[in-house]
Amino acid sequence: MTVDPPARPRFGFDTDFQAALPFRVQEVPRVGHLSRAEFRRRFQAPGMPVVLEQEMGRWAAVEGWRDPRWLAGRIPHDRPVYCRQRADPSRKYAEDYVKTTFGQLIDDVFASESTPHYLTQGLVYRARGFNRLLARERFPAFLEELADDCALPDVIDPETLHQGVLWMGQGGQVTPLHFDEQENLNGMVVGRKRWLLFPRSEAKNLLLPEHDGQGSILSSLEMLTKDGTWLGGDVQSAYYCETAPGQMLYVPAGYLHQVYSAVEPNVAVNFWYVDANRLPMIARSLRARATRRFGFRTRLKVAAQMGLLLSAILPMRVSYVWAKRRVKEPKYELGPPSYTTARGL
Repeated sequence: MTVDPPARPRFGFDTDFQAALPFRVQEVPRVGHLSRAEFRRRFQAPGMPVVLEQEMGRWAAVEGWRDPRWLAGRIPHDRPVYCRQRADPSRKYAEDYVKTTFGQLIDDVFASESTPHYLTQGLVYRARGFNRLLARERFPAFLEELADDCALPDVIDPETLHQGVLWMGQGGQVTPLHFDEQENLNGMVVGRKRWLLFPRSEAKNLLLPEHDGQGSILSSLEMLTKDGTWLGGDVQSAYYCETAPGQMLYVPAGYLHQVYSAVEPNVAVNFWYVDANRLPMIARSLRARATRRFGFRTRLKVAAQMGLLLSAILPMRVSYVWAKRRVKEPKYELGPPSYTTARGL
């Protein structure tokens, strides 16, 4: 008698992750209005994710962007954009981009039966203050007209903003398990997203055996589960949440997350920021940046790289504060996203 091997789990937006994964998954806490000081003390300082349910109350986008004609009226139809192509989360991650126009993208997202186009990191808000010295130089689209329908989050100082960017796709996208170098506030405008999140301390349990964690993409749930067998380690701390229009999720720098979009038009705006006045936040971001280069299993190299980055940034910060000088606008370029900075940090 032949016994078929257990089926490989199919993960998606509607998956019951608690039942599908061999570890306990806790729900991310949700809060209403928070002052900036409360947000810093309760969530930002300890590096804990949270869903902010009232942070987007002033956004015209939450109602307006459900109508594609509203979006089409904000940006010229022929504005060039570069779209990431839909990726298979069960395979090695690669970013492939195709050039199109904003008008065509709107048609693809809201009217076509199927499209692989997914706009990621279209620039809506530029870096401010000191963070202009650290700003990225290349973006797949320039969409700053859309800022009229949004608002910078009240829980952060505008001077800490690194960039605010648009994400737009037809739905069904899966972002593999990864981390960001900056603090992240992701505001859902149209559609829904399901998030799985893990603190940095769980990285060793979420790496594939042959992977040391170099780069910001670690793995994916699909890669870690093969023929019904969990290939990762003994995960002790995991979180999940769903974000709907009008809800904003805070993801600390270096926090691991995998994201599933519902099969419906999905539009979100996220804000990456770094508070250069708070050394623990700088250290958290620098550790994430050093980890991107050396991986999670080479601690001495990560520590050395952190030291080099800190020694480069602190004099820049002191000079900026002491001289009160105006930072020139970075020379932004159109094209697939580049993660290098103006000063190569």
